Amino acid sequence: MKIIGISGSPTKDSNTDALIKEILDATGAETEFFKLSDLKVGGCIACMKCVYTNECVLNDDFKWLSKKVLEADAIVIGSPTFYGAA
Repeated sequence: MKIIGISGSPTKDSNTDALIKEILDATGAETEFFKLSDLKVGGCIACMKCVYTNECVLNDDFKWLSKKVLEADAIVIGSPTFYGAA
């Protein structure tokens, strides 16, 4: 079993990172951890080139990250809530 963890926290060594890593360690499975703030992932720019190829033409880290997501059996995603907002 392959499990990936993705942290949306921009803070280095954040509580969100620690929680995700703890969950991954507890599984006993093969795991990988990714921190979005360390990656270059942009939003869609509506260029519509994917209509022809069914693949985004933007060269950012989402290309390889999306392959990892598709290969994973499970995904753990964490995001902080700043100022106690939900």
